[in-house]
Amino acid sequence: MNYRCLGSTQLRLSEIGLGCASYWGKEIFPESEAMKIVHAAIDEGVTLFDTGHSYSEGNAEKRLGKALRETRKYDMCVSTKAGTRLGKKGRLFKDFSPQWIRESCMESLRNLHLDALPIFQLHGPNCSDISDGLMSELYRLKKEGLIRSIGINTFDDAVIRMTIEQGVFDLVMLDYNILTQHREVLIDQLASKGIACIAGAPLADSLYSNRIFHLTEMKDLWYFARSVHSFRGKIFKGMHFRFVNTIQDITGAQVSLAYVLSNKNISSAVFGTTSEDHLRENVKASDMQLPDDVIKKIKSTDAKRFWFESALNGI
Repeated sequence: MNYRCLGSTQLRLSEIGLGCASYWGKEIFPESEAMKIVHAAIDEGVTLFDTGHSYSEGNAEKRLGKALRETRKYDMCVSTKAGTRLGKKGRLFKDFSPQWIRESCMESLRNLHLDALPIFQLHGPNCSDISDGLMSELYRLKKEGLIRSIGINTFDDAVIRMTIEQGVFDLVMLDYNILTQHREVLIDQLASKGIACIAGAPLADSLYSNRIFHLTEMKDLWYFARSVHSFRGKIFKGMHFRFVNTIQDITGAQVSLAYVLSNKNISSAVFGTTSEDHLRENVKASDMQLPDDVIKKIKSTDAKRFWFESALNGI
């Protein structure tokens, strides 16, 4: 495993991070299996574990805290998020009030069994949510030593641009993968301001493969339903990149991760899994360098896809 610095912070992250959310954190997925995945990640040199206060109906954070409690190492870096709350019947709603941000921080510390949160992110805010009161509270939490770095988790271009203009956050976690190569312009701009980037969804939800259609277990049905519900528009886009599954001696997932990590402005690429084998296979991407012709084909395929879609839309 290789490691990179998180921008101008003192944090050092594994190039591959484990996302502890979604099906992994749900009670329907056996806790013993979830624990094995975290322990396997540690064995492979993973030091970044990303979760959120509201993830998996509030269970993911607690599960991660339990998994790490007995295996804590000095270089472990946990990232969590605030701003999304669980309401009645499990419904999610946004709350970026200073009061809730502090309360969420304190609950996360208890859930994760930590004295301080290495990475504390605002979860999917709108530009209007970033108030002076909110920022003052984040600075207070940092001054009190309860959080070490402040970030935003967003897939919204407008919020990313605002982050660049303000220059007050330590990092941004955004969706960056072979299907979202347009992010590279914003990533460069963030880096020029000293703002670090963590790549979320680096596997593009496997939309470049047929894996989402292999429905053999309950978790497969869950992921398929999520893809249809949340990523319908990208399923067709993913078809253009099916060639990444045919490259000799490297899997499509490894190609995807290696492409993301070829961008030196990315501190870490975070993916989630419910398979120990899948985890061990994917972390090998940290030591892989894609041939120039593969990178060129990924970039040219994206350019052709953009031209095709623009023509269809009459642009």
